[in-house]
Parts: sequence; structure tokens; C-alpha cells
Amino acid sequence: MNLNRLLVGSVLGLLFLVMGGSLFLLVRENHDLKEAAATESQSIAFEDSYSSEETEKLDQEEEKQTDASAKALFVEGVFQQFLPYTEDTYLSRFDGVADKLDDAVLDQLKGMVATLEPGIRVQNTVQDLAVYTKGTNTDHFLVVARVSLQVGEGIDSVYTQVYQVTVAPGEPYIIKNIASLGSIAPFELE
Repeated sequence: MNLNRLLVGSVLGLLFLVMGGSLFLLVRENHDLKEAAATESQSIAFEDSYSSEETEKLDQEEEKQTDASAKALFVEGVFQQFLPYTEDTYLSRFDGVADKLDDAVLDQLKGMVATLEPGIRVQNTVQDLAVYTKGTNTDHFLVVARVSLQVGEGIDSVYTQVYQVTVAPGEPYIIKNIASLGSIAPFELE
């Protein structure tokens, strides 16, 4: 009987040791998992905060680009209205854009043209028009217009005009400054 008790006691002791070791390993594994989950949670929280900061920056940049695109389309529309003209619309071409230009700009543009309508046939047509944003400033634009001018029965003169344009902040959009940067006419060597 002593032998039986000894055998049962040994088996129970061994079983107790195995269970205790298993319990210790489970507790340790649970602790490691909790630490890993906490680290992952902090990492996700950091990524989420970084992600939301980045998203906010991207949203601001997109808003800025949308504003610049809308202003560029506005500038393009104004130039598409007053650059093309004929002898009949030579002076009146600015009437359609008067509400889109600052008074000083309107006076400046009218001052750059003759005050009398031409007595001969004149036709200025826009062949191509591009509006570029100037750097990161959404109020400054570069306008490049390829135009064709025909005076009388002569041949068309095709040249490129370059303008720097500033749009006043706010809405409705108003062009507050136009500066002619010059014209470029191709020539051929004979």
C-alpha cells in the first residue's frame, strides 16, 4: 500500500509540475501577446494620426489645386473673349469682360489699342491658349496665346503673346493685373 501511495503521490506530483509549467508558459505567452497587441495598437494609432495628418495636407493641397484650376479656367475664358476680334469688334471686345477686370486693368487694355476702329479688314484669331500657374501662388498665372493676325488682304501673321496675370483673392474672380511680357514671332532665314 505504501508503494501505491508513493506511486500515486509521484504521479500527482509529476502532474502538478507539468500543469504548473504549462500554466507558467500560458501566462508568459498571454503577457507577450498583450505586449505585442499594445505595441501594434500604438503603431496603428501612430499610423492613423500620421495618416490623418497626411490626409489633411493632401486635402488642403487638393483644395488649393482646385482653386487654382478654377481661377485658371476663369483667366482662360477672359482671354478667349477679348483676344479674338475683327474690325467690327476691335473696340467693343472689352465690353464682354469689363465685369471680370479691375477698372485699372480695363483702362490699361483699352489704352494699348487705338481709339478708333480700323478702316481696313482686320481679323485676330486665337489658335492656341494655355494658362499656367506661377509657382505655388494660386493667384498668379502665365498666359501663352498663339494668335493669327490678318490685316487687309495680306497673309496671316502667326505669333505668340505672353502675359502675366494676377487674380484678386476672393470671389467673384476679378483680374487685378495684366502685364504683357512680349510677343514671339517666328522668322525664317533665306
